[in-house]
Amino acid sequence: MTYDEVIDVIGRSINGDWVHDEKKQQWTLKDDLMIHFANVTEEELGEDREFDEEWATKHPNPKARRVVYTIYYGSSFVKSVDLVAVDGYRATLPMPESTNNLVVDPWEYQFAQIINGAAVDQYMNRAGLTVRK
Repeated sequence: MTYDEVIDVIGRSINGDWVHDEKKQQWTLKDDLMIHFANVTEEELGEDREFDEEWATKHPNPKARRVVYTIYYGSSFVKSVDLVAVDGYRATLPMPESTNNLVVDPWEYQFAQIINGAAVDQYMNRAGLTVRK
């Protein structure tokens, strides 16, 4: 499987297509057990991961943290994805293009939905984020 094929498969999947180990923060695609990803924030960032942009802190709990997920195909690295956990880790959102342009990449939006399901839309609306067409 190529890089583009892995990215395409993930981009077309939904939350229910994945097996999730909540304790280990790992996800594995049910239809292809070689495709998996994990929350590697501690390994990548340690404790320094506070995130302080207005769109991320305008939720009932203003604490926001940067989180990092690494995608693998088998043991091969495919891609790292940076997202932001908002509202005290109640939702994980894609980062917008900039603090002045609150548009997110469609693939990263779909990736956030894999992690959080339908909650992503509610939090994106509150944050003022939109998906790039």
